[in-house]
Amino acid sequence: MTKTGSNGPKARTRARQQHSQQKYTQALRSASPATPQNRPPGPAHRDDDARTFRLGDLLTECTTFPAVAIEDDNDKLSFGFESKILGCKIPSATVLSLAGALSREGIDTELAVESITHHSIVVTAPDWADFQRLEMSLTDEWTIPLCPVAHCSNHSMRYQYIDRCHTHLPQCDTATLIQMGTWWAQSHSDALAADPARTGGDRAADLLVKAAVHQGSSAELITVLLRTLFVDEADIDEIIWDEAEALDLRHAIGRERLRLNTSHETKPGAYARAQGHARPAAADPGPCPLPRPTRRSTAHPNAPAHQPYPTPAERCRRLNGQP
Repeated sequence: MTKTGSNGPKARTRARQQHSQQKYTQALRSASPATPQNRPPGPAHRDDDARTFRLGDLLTECTTFPAVAIEDDNDKLSFGFESKILGCKIPSATVLSLAGALSREGIDTELAVESITHHSIVVTAPDWADFQRLEMSLTDEWTIPLCPVAHCSNHSMRYQYIDRCHTHLPQCDTATLIQMGTWWAQSHSDALAADPARTGGDRAADLLVKAAVHQGSSAELITVLLRTLFVDEADIDEIIWDEAEALDLRHAIGRERLRLNTSHETKPGAYARAQGHARPAAADPGPCPLPRPTRRSTAHPNAPAHQPYPTPAERCRRLNGQP
């Protein structure tokens, strides 16, 4: 099924027309599906190859080409086909997994080969796709999203919403962080039925706030997260009439606000180390100091270890020889 609307073939043709300054018919002709006569040969095993193909053409190969056995280094067998588009064998389940990841974009989605190794192939999707870079296994049956930064081999942190890896998330600007935070918070709140007792405390929010600290926008991001995860505090009395329920919601928002404001202070410099700016090594503290005296050393020599400290009155009586 071909997707229509802002992400449909006509919209893509208009975008290509504006980029190349071509007429609409020329841009439409240049975007026509590949045929056996004009399809380019399979890509070579190089990292600088930018060959493109349609998802529908790869699915056609997957469903029509004869099945072949694919064996990995651990002698595990999977079944796939010899792709002429990719120039290598690929498991059928890997292609179907790719189609599932791009199901909202339709079979007309154009992909580009970024790199191919003996074990996987990295493809890039259009800018309007949910996943800009995906890694397809050539020996196993999976396709996973990668960090959208070119040639980064790290996986994205959160499926579909936070698409950067731990290294490149702090490099995002404020607008990108707020957009990712809004999408994640909406999904997280919906998944937990907007239950205040369970909505807060997620590690993804901590990572977003830590990244926003480097942009000086942590307060703005925390405000957006709280408003999206729960509700705007100014609207609580209008939305919730039950006083006890409204009070619980205010307490949940307050706890999460305090947690987010202090979470980035627990491990300062964590993202600085991820960006290659490691903190200097701590100075040698010198020899270990003598241990502190225990309670037993301050009490009577024969007193048990659990005996409490004597009160000032008891110490005075002992000094005067009184029982």
